[in-house]
Amino acid sequence: MMRNFLVAVLLLGLLFTCQQATEQEQVIEESTRPGVAREDLLGTWEAKYLKVQGSSYQGSDSAFIFEVSEGDWEKNYRVRPFRTFFNQDSTFRTVRRGLNGDYIGEDRGLWQNFGDTLMLLQSNATLQYKIRIIDGQAHWIGLIDWDLDGLEDDSYYSIMRKVAKTSVE
Repeated sequence: MMRNFLVAVLLLGLLFTCQQATEQEQVIEESTRPGVAREDLLGTWEAKYLKVQGSSYQGSDSAFIFEVSEGDWEKNYRVRPFRTFFNQDSTFRTVRRGLNGDYIGEDRGLWQNFGDTLMLLQSNATLQYKIRIIDGQAHWIGLIDWDLDGLEDDSYYSIMRKVAKTSVE
């Protein structure tokens, strides 16, 4: 009986010590993790670079890479780089336009950032990206459903540049 009690106390002590170490490691990780302030995201951002990579296209065994560099938007795809507008009221819009400024489409919803994580909540999807701002450019990294196969398994990387401190088009 006494032996069982001692084993239980030792296990609880070990569990508490491990949990405390994990919490300290988490605090250290969070304090050294480069976060993005909400105020830094407010305004208008324009796509500079985009790369989406998938190991399968719509469930097939065909891998794909979609990549657009700064000069390719207009030259190869006949569109302007898309723009994302982050508003103070936590709403956002991502607008796509043709070369003549004609409206092609948009996504809209709510946004929130938590340290280095940016969440975009839309009516049909919730997207989550790791985000870093380096030299005035926002780098977005995440997994999305680019090929519309129902799986968020496509690797997304983009570089956005801030073109205005306001979110007015």
